[in-house]
Amino acid sequence: MSEYKHYVNCKIPGQLSFVTTTCLDWAHLFAREEMKTRMCLSLIRDCTKERAKLYGYVVMSNHIHLVLKPHDLMTISVLAQRIKLNSVTRLRKYFLDSELRQLQTQAGLNRHQYWQNSFRGNPLHSEKVSSQKLHYLHENPLRAGLVESPEQYLWSSYHILQAGHLGDDESIDLRAVRDFYSRVLKESKCCLSTLSS
Repeated sequence: MSEYKHYVNCKIPGQLSFVTTTCLDWAHLFAREEMKTRMCLSLIRDCTKERAKLYGYVVMSNHIHLVLKPHDLMTISVLAQRIKLNSVTRLRKYFLDSELRQLQTQAGLNRHQYWQNSFRGNPLHSEKVSSQKLHYLHENPLRAGLVESPEQYLWSSYHILQAGHLGDDESIDLRAVRDFYSRVLKESKCCLSTLSS
């Protein structure tokens, strides 16, 4: 039996990193638009609270990619763990039973673990590598066959960057992103209530 290898992430505080984290059992917990939107809002909330700089993101049905920089006293491991833990706390009540049943193959786990324990946090040491990672995450929905162009996918930073919602340091304007996803969520609720009436 092969030994489980735990990936060791960068321990330098404030290091710009490319983060990938996956849902437990590759469960498609974010297949619904509502859950992708709520995950984006949770991410923005944590980046704001933890004073992290977000440069790019994509929320796929069973994983997320991020390019972000924790504040100067925090490591990427601490920030990523907080993002994962807080998202579970915030989103738990919105998951459908059918989504949670995807996690049942993990025997012995409590009902509150939705992410794999480990994640990848690759340090980014140059603008060229950072640009490559941003391109990679923005192309994710295209490679998955979900859209024909990156701007069609609402749950990535592509359209945010194209609209110029950036701060002085080229990081994403978190308030603009929060307002955008809040509108998306509100409009989707209005559509659902109209359909059900």
